[in-house]
Amino acid sequence: VAWHNGAFIHYHSQLISLVDAKLAVVILANSESAAGFVQRLSLDMIKKTFEVKIGRGIQNQQHIQTAVKNEPINMPGQYVGTHGPANVFTKEKKLYTKAFGRTFLLKQDELNRWQLLPCIFGRFPVKRKSLQNLRIISKRVNGHEMLLLQEPSQTSILGVKLNPEAIDEAWLERLGHYQVVNGKGEVFRPYSAELKLENGFLKFSYKLGRKPKEKLVFILQTVNSLHARIAGLGRGLGLTVSAVYHQEKEFLRYSGFWFSKVD
Repeated sequence: VAWHNGAFIHYHSQLISLVDAKLAVVILANSESAAGFVQRLSLDMIKKTFEVKIGRGIQNQQHIQTAVKNEPINMPGQYVGTHGPANVFTKEKKLYTKAFGRTFLLKQDELNRWQLLPCIFGRFPVKRKSLQNLRIISKRVNGHEMLLLQEPSQTSILGVKLNPEAIDEAWLERLGHYQVVNGKGEVFRPYSAELKLENGFLKFSYKLGRKPKEKLVFILQTVNSLHARIAGLGRGLGLTVSAVYHQEKEFLRYSGFWFSKVD
């Protein structure tokens, strides 16, 4: 089985292919909440398509998830991955994480994995059926301290741990709010942006709409006075945010967009 999925704000996709059977299913959705549905539908469709081709049903078997071994690491800290930054911290001798724009209590299960319990008002944990099969696993990979997000059908990287690094003084002088000056008519044109210092990390964020949750956040590691690298491992990470000059005015440039500082 070969598969790949992808997502962006308001969009989700899934490709599943049975290479030897020469069958494939592609599901595209223009819905922010469709991630789980797209995955379930694509699995169901490839199963039914294969049953039609071979002329008989596939015997249902209980799904057995092979647990990735949990390796203890010093979990509190700042992590970053394709899902965005995730901060793990302790409070009143309990472990929490701020990820996906929400606060979760981390509760260990019988396999020493971490269950996600969302917190109301960032404090009171509640159980959610949609999260009951998700687990966070800590692991060392090639010298990196990482958190993995384990789902019933796959395991992905939630984030790699970052340590604070020295920040070039020129970037500290650029802290503030920005507006986009080009790209009118672009579907994914940023609405506004901000460069700020938080917990020792330089964070660059921008909104794709007026709603607060439609915000992408990156952690920058400065290379020199003009260039900073988006930290982390994964798609879209490792790109560069640069300071450029036009007609004696400074702009930030990222992914083809130019950002002007708001006075």
